[in-house]
Amino acid sequence: MKKIIATCLFTLFLVSSLFAQSNTQTNFTIAPPPLGYPEFPEEGSVSNKIDFLYASVQGKDFSLHGMFLGWVPRYGNDLVAIEGLLGMSVMNGDITTPYGSQSLTFIGMHMAPAIELPIYNSKDFKFIMFGGYDFNLTRTSFTTTDPYSSGTMTWYLDTSLYGPLLGFQMHFGFADTFIFSPFFMMKV
Repeated sequence: MKKIIATCLFTLFLVSSLFAQSNTQTNFTIAPPPLGYPEFPEEGSVSNKIDFLYASVQGKDFSLHGMFLGWVPRYGNDLVAIEGLLGMSVMNGDITTPYGSQSLTFIGMHMAPAIELPIYNSKDFKFIMFGGYDFNLTRTSFTTTDPYSSGTMTWYLDTSLYGPLLGFQMHFGFADTFIFSPFFMMKV
């Protein structure tokens, strides 16, 4: 167990030092782990997961509503797992300004294939390294009505974000009822 913890700490140090740059942003967040609770059975197994999220954000002069729909297929055996995320998001809303109302629309596609390697895999403890590539394409449109001429103008902004992602995740099982899963994930 001491060797496993030492290996985990060394890996964390190595990965963080490789990507330490002046333009790198780091955050500490308490969030659900990126891999959930993956299983690595001796014989291969296929699983599918559908994610749906609805969001509504409102303020004094601001209203935005939207949804995300994602599909995560996964194939895993005792040596490796391959998974991917294919998702789409749509958000729409309005902003009221002193010069009139603006309509906002965001449409995005997200894809993230990844490979998971179970470095240590037991019932009470798992250490998993993962890596992949993250793609995100978004089209944003702003529609404004000119209060003086009553004409409308629409601007479009297309964004593509992509880059590698890598990290590790540990699972500590306690009495078959509680699982603690610290993780480190980096998107470049």
